[in-house]
Amino acid sequence: MPARCFIAAIMVSVCSGSVLAQTFSTCRISSPGPYQTDVIVQRGLPCTIELRAMGITSAQIMTPPNNGQAELRGPNPVVVYTARPTYVGSDRFTARVSGPDVRTGLWTFRITAR
Repeated sequence: MPARCFIAAIMVSVCSGSVLAQTFSTCRISSPGPYQTDVIVQRGLPCTIELRAMGITSAQIMTPPNNGQAELRGPNPVVVYTARPTYVGSDRFTARVSGPDVRTGLWTFRITAR
């Protein structure tokens, strides 16, 4: 039976001006402005988007992505996005969000799968 290998990564947060970037083993997240987040993912691998880091304490996915899956998980909350295994290109989904640092409204997550 062939050996299985797993890759682990450490989350790193970098702040530069008003942009928060988080690098994970499978995605890079940046928030260039309110109510919009750009995410670069490795196709077929899950990407964890920590909403609390953006000031979001409550979320509901309103428009699902067309080329992957977005799941809201946990009370903190987080969104786990996974592009289809063979998909390379753009995707997006929207969520209704609220929190002490954001007013209630729709937030767009723009995805680039590589």
